[in-house]
Amino acid sequence: MSGKDSRSDHAAKLRRQAEELFQDNTAKSSKHVEALSPEETQHMLHELQVHQIELEMQNEELRQAQVELDTGRARYFDLYDLAPVGYVTISEQGLLLEANLTTATLLGVTRNDLIKQPFSRFVLREDQDTCYFLNKQLFETGEPHGCELRMVKKDGTAFWVRLQATSVQNAAGPAVSRVVISDITERKQAEEDLKKRNLFVESLLENAPIGFAVNTISDGQRVFVSRNFEKIYGVEPDSMQCVSDYFEKVYLDPVFREKMRERIMADMATGETARMSWEDIPITTHAGERRVVTAVNIPLPDQNLMISTVQDVTERKQAEEALLQARDDWESTFDSLTDAVTIHDKNYDIIRANSSARQMLGLPLLGNLITKAKCFMCYHGTEKPPEGCPSCRSLVTEQPSSYELFEPHLNKYLEIRAIPRFDTHHQCIGLVHVVRDITERKRAEEEIQRERAFFDRLVESAPEGIAITDTQGKVLRVNAEFVRMFGYELDEAVGQCLDDLVAPPTRQEEARAITRSTNQGEKTLLETVRRRKDGTLVDVSLIGAPILVAGKLEAGYGIYRDITERKQAEDQLRQSQKMEAIGQLAGGVAHDFNNLLTGILGNIALIRGGLPAADPLLENLNAAETAARQAADLTKGLLTFGRSAMVLPVS
Repeated sequence: MSGKDSRSDHAAKLRRQAEELFQDNTAKSSKHVEALSPEETQHMLHELQVHQIELEMQNEELRQAQVELDTGRARYFDLYDLAPVGYVTISEQGLLLEANLTTATLLGVTRNDLIKQPFSRFVLREDQDTCYFLNKQLFETGEPHGCELRMVKKDGTAFWVRLQATSVQNAAGPAVSRVVISDITERKQAEEDLKKRNLFVESLLENAPIGFAVNTISDGQRVFVSRNFEKIYGVEPDSMQCVSDYFEKVYLDPVFREKMRERIMADMATGETARMSWEDIPITTHAGERRVVTAVNIPLPDQNLMISTVQDVTERKQAEEALLQARDDWESTFDSLTDAVTIHDKNYDIIRANSSARQMLGLPLLGNLITKAKCFMCYHGTEKPPEGCPSCRSLVTEQPSSYELFEPHLNKYLEIRAIPRFDTHHQCIGLVHVVRDITERKRAEEEIQRERAFFDRLVESAPEGIAITDTQGKVLRVNAEFVRMFGYELDEAVGQCLDDLVAPPTRQEEARAITRSTNQGEKTLLETVRRRKDGTLVDVSLIGAPILVAGKLEAGYGIYRDITERKQAEDQLRQSQKMEAIGQLAGGVAHDFNNLLTGILGNIALIRGGLPAADPLLENLNAAETAARQAADLTKGLLTFGRSAMVLPVS
């Protein structure tokens, strides 16, 4: 519509201009027209009418040409704007002059946003150099050029395009570049995917544990050989160019080579797929390494190709041999176990038993398999599983169990471990029954318990205080007499250092010396002083000695006897002996002094008898007699003390 409106406006404008010219010409030619004759006027009018008709016909042709031109132009612009590729016109300076709608759509912008913008603005930064050199070569050489690069949409998304540029001369003068933009993102993605797949296939062929080779059927020439194919056969890279090279380089022994050649060729001649596979072929590489391989040939006659694969099964064969050896070792180990091991199914049938189990239960040897032997009959002598059997319970709970019991049927103490067995689907299919005869151990434990009870009774009933310590001197155990003697409760004593517990400060060095002596395996016997909990001292007779097990120091013990009463008796005895000596001395002195007094009193009596009654000497004699009598009383007291001291009792 806009095109038609513009043409109408243009026609109106032309008419106005024609009218103006006509008026000017009329004013100028009016005098000339007046001078013409009627015939001349008539002729001029005829010419004007003819000329008008010609002009109208030409005008009609022009209008028709204009319509066709407008139609072609519209078709051109439709093709230009709606083309599946982008069209742009770029100046030598790299500015966008024109762009179709496809270009704007590819870039995610409007067409107005493109005009007079640098084309490089829409090219990914990493590819702008490519774009620059394309434009430079185009304007320098004038020849068409193309390239592939990445452009960027308005939202920042990059996509691949192919640019095909042609240099043309613009109507205004300067040369411009007409560029066709083709979106090749999908093609690039497909190429990238194909490249990845090719790399994957190549990597798969090169790194697969199986070697691959392809050769032509007609002449046996090499098409492809993977490195692993050469590595498995132990040949140099690229040394096998045809099938003959394969036989020559793989089978070094000429006799074995011809034998394998005849066999393989005969099998391949049959065309039977089953005969195109050869397992466990022994080979020896050039390095002298012995290997076992499995080879398969796959013929593709339509393509004249033979695909050969080879797999090194040396390790698998070794593993199989090791597995067989391990099975034999397991069988030998299973049968040599001292514990009785039986394998049961869920029906309580013993399906396997080792030598110890067969001997314990009296089972026959049937190629390591036991038939018609119920576990409850063999172990318990019953016709059905006994109530509360832990092994039977393990079949129900599917949990391991371990227990000890005395089995009257076997007259043995048994330690039993029941371990459920599961299949590959984790379904319980039975159990492994491990039985150990612990009769001797149980009897030894009972003997140990009796000895321990005897020892405990002996220690607790001992009249001495007993303390057992570890190698560091810390108390492990004390008996009742120790608790009574020192006043400590059991929990107060255990864990404490014995020397700190009962040795007074003045005896600490002595106590440490005893501990060192005990740790050196020596025995100590002495009488000393120890301290009670309340701080009072007690005289004790002490024995310190080590406890050795297999010549190794395991603990020590101290035995304390309270000798306080004995010490007191010894002190009284010593006092009595002192008093007896004093009594003997006093008695002897008194006896001698008494003999002297007897002579003195006798002489006084004789003198008094010879003096008259009024003699003044009598008063002196009486005083002397009185003094002698007092001395005699004193002597009698000494004799009495002497006698009592000699018979003083000891309490």
